[in-house]
Amino acid sequence: FDIVFGELGGQASTALGKIGEETGIATGRLKGTFTQIAAFAKTTGADTATALDISTRATLAAADGAAFYDKSIEDVAESLQSFLKGNFANDAALGISATEFTRNSAAIELFGDKYKDLEELQKQQVLLKLVEDGNALGGALGQASRETDGLENVLGNLDQAFLELKQAAGGLIFD
Repeated sequence: FDIVFGELGGQASTALGKIGEETGIATGRLKGTFTQIAAFAKTTGADTATALDISTRATLAAADGAAFYDKSIEDVAESLQSFLKGNFANDAALGISATEFTRNSAAIELFGDKYKDLEELQKQQVLLKLVEDGNALGGALGQASRETDGLENVLGNLDQAFLELKQAAGGLIFD
């Protein structure tokens, strides 16, 4: 986390905390995904601020999709990360259809060029927009905040709390 976000670590922690508050998802469950998405964005040419923006948007989109489709945030985040890397077969798992036409339409809208002609970072931004637009059109937008007390979320948070307790106890025993 600190290496990926560097000087923007405080802003990243704040953004992650806001996502956790809004969605009711323990930040420990979100942190790995949040960091991985930002790290991938940086490898495609994003500066740290842009990577933070992409990571924030993608994590919220994954949380909304998970709540809407009654899946775990971990599963949806994995599908989303794969999709953002260009694995279009994961579009259905995210509730969208990312055909060549839809990718090109979004690419032209955002950057004035066809999807295949974009830089890697731009492609990632197009794919994220497709997911966000799909969430909005399908009714998933904001679903995580409406289902903070849903069973899948509560059980996931309990699992995370137990994991963190075990790690803390192990640190006390082995220190």
